[in-house]
Amino acid sequence: MRCGLGQSGCNPFQNMKKSRLATLLALFSLAFAISAAAEDTSKAKPIPPEVLKKYDVNHDGKLDETELAAWKADKKAAAHEKKKHEHKGEGDKKPETTVTK
Repeated sequence: MRCGLGQSGCNPFQNMKKSRLATLLALFSLAFAISAAAEDTSKAKPIPPEVLKKYDVNHDGKLDETELAAWKADKKAAAHEKKKHEHKGEGDKKPETTVTK
């Protein structure tokens, strides 16, 4: 039931209070989301100086998308090589034999 002028037991400001509360809740939620996003970016690990020296082509002190892609590709290739050598080494080992009586 809607409140109208002259109705008894009805508070015309009740709907306004609810909308203000909803607006405040939305603003606080937005502020919380923004602050959480800002914290996430500040927790990013710094790039090691040797990586910057090798991959920072434009020497701006940070890696752009192409520089970062090159670094990740090299890391992936190095991991693949390491894995390949580990598997190769396992096949060369002779199985240990135990003598039982």
